[in-house]
Amino acid sequence: MKRPVILIALISFLISFIFLKMDCIYIKYLAIAFIILMGYLWTQKRYRFVYIIMIFLILCSLSFNIYQYMKYEYIGSIEGDLYSYHNDYIIKSNNAKILIKNDINKKLDRGIYQMNYEKNEFYNKNPNTFHYEDYLKSFKINDVVYLSEIEYTLIEKKFTLNSYKWKEKIINRFENSRYTQYVRALILNDKSGVDKELLNILRENGTSHILSISGLHIGLLFFIIYLLLFFLPYKYRYILSVLILMGYLYIISMPISAVRAFSMLTLIYIAEINNRRYDILETLGIIGYVLILFNPFIVLNISFHYSFVAVISIEMVYNAFFKNVNNKLFTLVFFPLSIQIGMLPLTIYYNHMIHILSFFINIISVFLITIILYLSVFTVIIPFDFMIQFIDFLFYILFQSNLYINSLELFKIKIPAPSLIIVFLFYILMILFYEKKYRKKLIYILVILFFIYGIYFFTVTEVYFLDIGQGDSILIKRGFTSMLIDGGKKDRNLEDILLSQGIRNLDYLIVSHSDFDHIGGIMDIPDLTRKSVVFYKKPNEKDEKFSNIKYKKKYNVDHLDTLDLGFMTLDFIKYKSLEDLNNSSVVNYITIYGLKLLFTGDIEKEVEEKIYYKLSKVDILKVPHHGSKTSSTEEFIDKLSPEIAIICVGKNNYGHPNKEVLKRYHDREIKIYKTIDGCVKLYIFPNKMYFFNQ
Repeated sequence: MKRPVILIALISFLISFIFLKMDCIYIKYLAIAFIILMGYLWTQKRYRFVYIIMIFLILCSLSFNIYQYMKYEYIGSIEGDLYSYHNDYIIKSNNAKILIKNDINKKLDRGIYQMNYEKNEFYNKNPNTFHYEDYLKSFKINDVVYLSEIEYTLIEKKFTLNSYKWKEKIINRFENSRYTQYVRALILNDKSGVDKELLNILRENGTSHILSISGLHIGLLFFIIYLLLFFLPYKYRYILSVLILMGYLYIISMPISAVRAFSMLTLIYIAEINNRRYDILETLGIIGYVLILFNPFIVLNISFHYSFVAVISIEMVYNAFFKNVNNKLFTLVFFPLSIQIGMLPLTIYYNHMIHILSFFINIISVFLITIILYLSVFTVIIPFDFMIQFIDFLFYILFQSNLYINSLELFKIKIPAPSLIIVFLFYILMILFYEKKYRKKLIYILVILFFIYGIYFFTVTEVYFLDIGQGDSILIKRGFTSMLIDGGKKDRNLEDILLSQGIRNLDYLIVSHSDFDHIGGIMDIPDLTRKSVVFYKKPNEKDEKFSNIKYKKKYNVDHLDTLDLGFMTLDFIKYKSLEDLNNSSVVNYITIYGLKLLFTGDIEKEVEEKIYYKLSKVDILKVPHHGSKTSSTEEFIDKLSPEIAIICVGKNNYGHPNKEVLKRYHDREIKIYKTIDGCVKLYIFPNKMYFFNQ
C-alpha cells in the first residue's frame, strides 16, 4: 500500500475502539485478531516489520492506559495537583484525575489540594447514545464533581503561567458586546455561557462546528498571524506563527480538533523545508496514530471522529472531484458541501436526523463566522466599539438565520442510526478504495465482513433493559424486528434511544400497565408506534394516558395464550385484575432459543399469590415493581428460581430497591443487575448461549 501510515492508524483506531466499546469478549478478541491479520496482509512486505512494531506499541499503550484508569477507587477524598481546565479545574493524583465543575465561578490558585467529595453517578448509559462517562474517559478523567459541593484545602501553592488572566484580558475587549459568551466560545473554547437550546438548534442544523475551535478556526488564525508578521522573512514568519499558535493552544486547553489542525500545519512546513511531497492522508495517519498511542481513550471522543472525518471528506470528495475548478464562488459552495457529504454517515449516527437545508445554512454560517473571527482577532489587538457593534450584528444575522432554518420542520428528516462499526468501516473502506491497486481485494473483504455481520444481525437477539430513570423500558430486537416493553416516564429521550438502535418503527409494543413511569415515554414516540401491534391488559385501556398512544392494532392479553413471533415466543399468564393499576400488569414469559425470561410489570404480593401455580422455572426475571417491599415474596422467588434478576430502577424517593428484597435474592445466590447502574444488555445466541454486560 502506498500509504502505510494511514493504514496503521486505521488499524490502531479500530483495535482501540473495539476493545473499549464491544461487549462480547469472544467476538471482541476475534475481531481484533482478524483486523490485525488483514492489516498485516495489506501492508507491503518492506513495511511489515514496522507494522508489527507500531501495532504492538498500540496494544501496550491500550493495556497500560486501561490499567491506569482502572486503578481509580473512590475513597471519599483525594490529594493532588489542581490546575485550571477551561473555566473549570482538574485535580490529579497518582491514581485519579477528577474534573471539578466551577459552578460558582470561583478562582482557585494552582497547587496541591486535599479534597473531600462524593462520587458522581452517571446516568443515561444506553447503547449508541452520548455517554458523559465515555467523554470524560477520552481525557482520562475518572470522575466529575461540582465546586459548590466539595470541601477542599490548599496544602501547597505552585507557580504557573496564569492562562486565566490572559483569557480575561482577551474577553474584556468584548465587555460591551451582547454576545460575549459566544466570542468566549469562538476564541477561548469555553462554551459554559452558551445557550444550550441554541447549541442544540445549531447541532440539528449541522452548524454547531462554527462555535468549536476547529480546523477552520486554526487555519484562519494562522493566516491572520502570518499576515501580521509580514515584516519577517518567510521562514521566521512561519516558525513564529506556529509558536504563537502553540501558546494559544495551551491557553485554550488543547482541544482535539485544534491539535489536529495545528499538527497538520506543522507537518506541512516540515515537508516543505525538506522538499518532501505532502500527502494529506499520510499526515492524518501520523497525527491520528500518535494521538491514539499516547491516549487510546481518545477514540471515544466525538470531536476526534468529526475532526478526522472532515479532513478525509476534503481529500476523498472535494480534492477528488473539484480540486481543479478555479472558481472562488464554486469553492465557496462546494467546499463545505463536500465536507457535509463526507460526514453524512457520522452525522446520521450521532444526530439521527438530517436537515435538508443544512448545506445552505452551512454556507451562510461559515461565511459569517469567518468574518466574525477575523474581526474578533483584530479587536483583541486593537479594540474599536464600532467593530464590536458590527460583530454583534453579524452574530445576530448568524443566529437568526439558523433559528429560521431550524423552524422549518418540513425539511427535517429523522433517520435511524446505523451501527457505529458500520459507519467506521464505511470510512475505512473509502480510504482503502483510494488505493486503486487493492480495489478487487477490497470487494472480497467487504463481502466477508457483511456476511459475518449479516449472520450476527439475523441470528443474535439483543435485549436491552434501558437506563430510563425510575421506570421500566425493555427493548428486544433481532434483524429488522423489534419489540418494546413499556417506555418509562415522559421526556427521557426514548425516541433518540430507539433511533440510535436503528429503529424507525416498532413492530410490537407491550404496555404492562398505565402508570406514568411505564407508559409516559410511549406517549412521546407516536411516529415510532403508528405501525405497532399493542398488547395490554384490562382495565388499563380505560386510562386517559393509554388513549394517547398511537398504534395499528391492539390485543387484550386476557384473550391470548401463546404467540409465536418467529424469533421469540410469548406466553401470557392470565389472572383477574385487581382494582389498582400495579396489580393489573401484563405478566408474560418470553422464550428465545430456549432461554426463558419472565416480565412482571409492577405486580405485588397479591398477584404473585394468584399466579403462583401458573409459574415455572425461568432463567431471567425482571423483578416486579422496581424491587419494592410489596413484591418479590420468598415463595415467588423460589418457584421461579432464576439465575439472573434485573431491577429496572432509577434515582427515587420510594426506597427502591428495598434492602430486604435485595437480601432475598442475594441469599439465593441470584445475580442482580440494576438499570440505575446503566443499561443492562443481554445477547442471546443459538443453543441458549447468552451473556450480560453493563
